[in-house]
Amino acid sequence: MNSSNCIDTIENGKSFHAPTLSWGSWLDDGKYLIEKEARKALVVLLTWQRRKAMRYLIMEMEERMLKDIGYTREDIKKEAAKPFWKE
Repeated sequence: MNSSNCIDTIENGKSFHAPTLSWGSWLDDGKYLIEKEARKALVVLLTWQRRKAMRYLIMEMEERMLKDIGYTREDIKKEAAKPFWKE
């Protein structure tokens, strides 16, 4: 058996050579996946930060302002009591 045939495969009577992957392509793929996941994590963290800030600000609103937007102090207390990761 010829060593060059070891990675050849026969499919439907035709042989083909398996594609070779270089370290560069592996690193590029890994870099892309890490950047993609990092962006998603950043979006989640910014959403949580904005949610926490909005809940803090709404707690500081006066009763007349709450009435203008259709909320009661009890509604706001319930909202502010939620963990930042919950909508």
